[in-house]
Amino acid sequence: MTTRTLTGLALALVVALGVTGVTGAATSAKKQLVSIDQEERPDLRNGKWEMLVWTPGPVQDDKGTYTWSVTSRKKGVRGGQAFERVLSIVAFTGKNGTFKVREDDTLVSSRRGKVATGTWTMLSGTEDYAGVNGGGRPAAAVGLVRPDPWRYEGFLAAP
Repeated sequence: MTTRTLTGLALALVVALGVTGVTGAATSAKKQLVSIDQEERPDLRNGKWEMLVWTPGPVQDDKGTYTWSVTSRKKGVRGGQAFERVLSIVAFTGKNGTFKVREDDTLVSSRRGKVATGTWTMLSGTEDYAGVNGGGRPAAAVGLVRPDPWRYEGFLAAP
């Protein structure tokens, strides 16, 4: 065989192994759709939560308690509407381990209370949450009822 033929065969083999995932490279983790319902007690900076996992995979349903700390708070006006942007670190403790998320919320006033939306991103975890990454969007009705109802929806991927 010529050098050109051997080079072509070697290149074809590398491409075939890469397509089939046999190269030993890390494969991308499967994303799992999750929702995390929270009952927040703002006066105590804690609450209860329950995570439901809607697609199969290593991350499982869980529930427990959480606390949070505000890292930044800014007020402003956009399009004539006043808003408050709040950045927080939320620490969840459940039966399957612990995890922390960064929450970036924008709150606007409604007739009664406030409405919050934003983003959440997984920062770290222990036990079943070690190495898990992902995030999504939160929504909340703040100040209408106590405890305040919050919901995270998004995707998590385990290693």
